[in-house]
Amino acid sequence: MTTSRWLTFFFSFIFFAFFLFCKVTPVSAVSYSLTAPSGQLTRGQPVSFTINIDTEGQALSNATIGMTYKSDILQYVSTTPGNTFSSVTASPDATNGQIIFTAQNGTPFTGTGTFATVTFNLVAQAAGSTQLCVLFNPGTTPSPPPQGPQPTALPKTGGSTLGTKSTALGGIFILLAAGLFVISKFPQKKSHKNLH
Repeated sequence: MTTSRWLTFFFSFIFFAFFLFCKVTPVSAVSYSLTAPSGQLTRGQPVSFTINIDTEGQALSNATIGMTYKSDILQYVSTTPGNTFSSVTASPDATNGQIIFTAQNGTPFTGTGTFATVTFNLVAQAAGSTQLCVLFNPGTTPSPPPQGPQPTALPKTGGSTLGTKSTALGGIFILLAAGLFVISKFPQKKSHKNLH
């Protein structure tokens, strides 16, 4: 095989490998945030938390998010759909202080807005300061709200493919370098023609 054919074959292989292993696929993750009531809360009064959603470009016909809450401080009352989904169903578990929210829409929703408003009654026996609720991805095991005042958690679903892309690009670079090294070691054939 001549050097030029070898180079053509090698670079064709690299080109093919690049598109085979480095297909760029967009990774979107739906994100949720929790807005807690502000100011001092009083025992016996209703307390509302707002769950917000950002579909990050995805069109969603349904969505699910979980919430843990301190059942010794809050008593679940109701859930009202926000402006993003027409139906939001809550499945409360007062024993474990968890609620799973499932939303549905006839028309897919894209963008940001209010997912739902969740209302509790404040049943705390003593004054204090603590984090009352935390959102979680229902596909994972939730952890209870931590003790002491902390910011509301912002769960994300989805992931990143940066590590996979970096590994594939690094492998292609190594193949390219190895190919160039091998090609440089091939003896060059020289053709001599006698012209008379």
